[in-house]
Amino acid sequence: YFLIYDKVPAGKVTAERPASSLARCTDICTGSGCTAFSFKDGRCQLRSGNTLEPGISPGQVSGLRKSTLVRGRKIRALYIVPPDQQPRPDAETAIAAILREVQKHYLVQLGVTFELAEKGLVTRASSPFRAEESPIPMATVTDLVLSLMPEAYLWSEDIVVTVSEGIKGAAGGSAGVAKMTGYFWNDSYERYQGNGLLNSPHLNVWSHELGHAFGLRHHLTTRESIEGIYDLDSQRTPGELKLSCVMNHKSPLNTLYDHPFLPGEKRFLTEPDYSDPNKHDVFRGPINGKKRPHPSYYLKNEKVLIRSRMEPETRCLTLPDEVRDGTDTYLGSCGTLGWAWEIRPDGHIRSTDDPGRCLDAEGPSYAPGTALQVWSCKADQPNQLWTIDKRAGTLKPQGSPEVCVQADRTGADGTARIHLAKCDGSTAQQWSLKRPSVLRSALGARAKCLDPGGRRTRLFDYHDLITQQWIFTSDGRIHSAGFFGKCLETEGGTYTKGTFLRVDECSSDESHQLWTLDRYLGVLRPLGAPGQCVDVRDGGYRNNQRIQLWPCNYTPAQRWLLY
Repeated sequence: YFLIYDKVPAGKVTAERPASSLARCTDICTGSGCTAFSFKDGRCQLRSGNTLEPGISPGQVSGLRKSTLVRGRKIRALYIVPPDQQPRPDAETAIAAILREVQKHYLVQLGVTFELAEKGLVTRASSPFRAEESPIPMATVTDLVLSLMPEAYLWSEDIVVTVSEGIKGAAGGSAGVAKMTGYFWNDSYERYQGNGLLNSPHLNVWSHELGHAFGLRHHLTTRESIEGIYDLDSQRTPGELKLSCVMNHKSPLNTLYDHPFLPGEKRFLTEPDYSDPNKHDVFRGPINGKKRPHPSYYLKNEKVLIRSRMEPETRCLTLPDEVRDGTDTYLGSCGTLGWAWEIRPDGHIRSTDDPGRCLDAEGPSYAPGTALQVWSCKADQPNQLWTIDKRAGTLKPQGSPEVCVQADRTGADGTARIHLAKCDGSTAQQWSLKRPSVLRSALGARAKCLDPGGRRTRLFDYHDLITQQWIFTSDGRIHSAGFFGKCLETEGGTYTKGTFLRVDECSSDESHQLWTLDRYLGVLRPLGAPGQCVDVRDGGYRNNQRIQLWPCNYTPAQRWLLY
């Protein structure tokens, strides 16, 4: 039961929408050596010889089209020619055409979109190196690229694609730079000159290295990955390739954003335990006095709730409605305007309500008792750089790791101070990063989600706004991220068949606001009636279709993918 393939050539990989009865799981590969699935005990099972591997849930494998990267990043190219070689005829035109094809097809499957620079899409530079007969180490290519990169390229946020003539070597990419050399460029150019078209293998190489430039890395091919699937990078026509297999070599499932064997775990390709440990980011630090940002700089900044682990676990690091430089943070109810923060890879923690302001140690000082405030974000302000230890739950200033961010144990919402204190391991210094989630229906091919609606919840087009986001808390409640203080509940406090769902004031006394999410089966049940499931009325797929309780039958109308 995998809703990940739209259209692929016959004889390679096949997939069908599963029967509503879920009588079986669809085999996803045809041919010898392919891995298949069977349906057993309510789960999809990976069949390897005569051995059944751990179950993979239908709802677990999802999110292939969820955007993980910044949209709208601009792309420009640098065409490098050695002094003893003439530039190829129409080389700049060919490079621009290749980038346009990549823009239309490949990386969009990974949720990556970009713009092409309006002017000067391809700039020519003269290399100090002569054409080489033997391969050049990638580190040397890196030095060459950096030495030739104009200042406007070097320090901008644009992605730069460098195409080098006369260099025999590998292609590569990292931290905003993709490097095309040797036969990777030669073959692409010759094919383009021959018929004006490129096939999938060539476009995949460009897309692959451009993906590295955006911060994506190779995915591990392990036993946990689904092996034996044909190499889809050999497809002929870009339009037929609807799979997110750009960043790996064999299995398209290697690029999943949901970990296939850890229930509920979200893993991105850049995380160390889900990436190739043998690859090193050559642009990570200063090289010859110059540097590009770390690869993670290009990743989308995650919006999170910074929630205190003190009882009750419903209060967060937040801000008042009116914010200016010097506004103090406080411990308040999760869901106010200032509830969300962006965790930046460079250590900044930005307010989502006012993205120009960052979490800041007042003073600047790291002394115990120093209040936490927000101030205009500055790259060179060390008291705005933070380290988060997710396991220990601590939040520390990078410049003083012996102190931790602490919340006062006393004080009503809006009065409990947030300040620095000597680390002591207490719950007052422990924080959880809680990411709002979207509940997407398994019905149909387009993304439709659980939406609070007006009086009653409904199915509606996904629009990436906070109003469709939900916060799952440890007490079983599902808070609306867009409507402060409201939780998902059954209408009238009943669990009968056909009862509609709505959002209403959260209350610790209301048992009909308690839910359990079965991540294996992808169903959402009320805690007080485990035989009932959250269901799209009549299995309809139109906007405004009502959401109700219905006896569990595990059809797509009752299956939800948690993003």
